[in-house]
This record gives sequence, structure tokens and C-alpha cells, in this order.
Amino acid sequence: MGGSYRNALPRPLGCRVGGRKRRKHPLSFTGGLHTYLATPELELSQLSGLYGLTYQDANAQWQAVKETAPELVVDRAVNRVYPAPTRALLWKSGKVATGIDQAGFANLVVWNPGEHHNLADLPADGFRRFLCVEAAQLTAPITLDPGAEWAGRQSLVALPSL
Repeated sequence: MGGSYRNALPRPLGCRVGGRKRRKHPLSFTGGLHTYLATPELELSQLSGLYGLTYQDANAQWQAVKETAPELVVDRAVNRVYPAPTRALLWKSGKVATGIDQAGFANLVVWNPGEHHNLADLPADGFRRFLCVEAAQLTAPITLDPGAEWAGRQSLVALPSL
């Protein structure tokens, strides 16, 4: 599944996944919604709403770190797994602002490969043009017993220009 969002819609854009377990054996799974937020310049963009949360830092051997900045500004490679925020996030990029909300997922991933990436499909300076903010289920699988249902979603909403 893929999609594109230019932050110009008058109402929220969302992605919802879910299902019902029909067979007689439990099903366990993990996953995430890989949401890439475009920006003209990553270092001048900010993500708010993570202050006080403790994240696992994949770039530091999964060390637990408490978020102390009121606004996250990404100026190097980042790969963090946060617990799902209990409030909406705010992405500010240039004169554009986007509200981000999620439900049904236990985690939020913030990712950008940084300058020294080796991704064949990303131009050398391509890392400066996006930030991934992903609703995810990573730290513990979801297990559905027969007859059980699950749904998860992530919503983006364009906010008035800053």
C-alpha cells in the first residue's frame, strides 16, 4: 500500500488497518504504517508532542533515552521507537503544519537515514526531504484469538498555515 499527501486536504487523511481472526488458532503479528512526511529542508522542520516520553534508540544499541526537547529537530540519522503518544503530534515544515494522531498501535517510530546512508533508491541529499513518523506495533506482537478483532489507524490533518 502506498500513498501521497500534499497537506492541502480540507479534512483528515487516514489509514486504517484491521481484521478479524476467523480460524481456530491464534495469530500474532507486528507491523507499521510507513508514513513519509515531505519537507523542503529537514533541519528546519520540527516534530512536537514527544517531550517526556522514553524512546529506544536503535542508533545507540537500543538504549532507553528520555525525550527532553519540546520539539524534535532532526539534524542527523534518527531511528527511535517511542511508546504511542497519548496526544496528537504537530509536524511543522516551512509554513505548513500537520497534526498527526494514531490509535491501536503501541509504538511510534521516528526515522531518517541521515547523511551517511547507503540506500540505492535515495539520492545523496534525499534524506533532507523527509521524516518518517510511523504508527507501529514493534515492542510486543498483537495476538488475536479466534473471533477477536483488531484495528489500528494513523491520521494526518492539514492545519492553518503558520
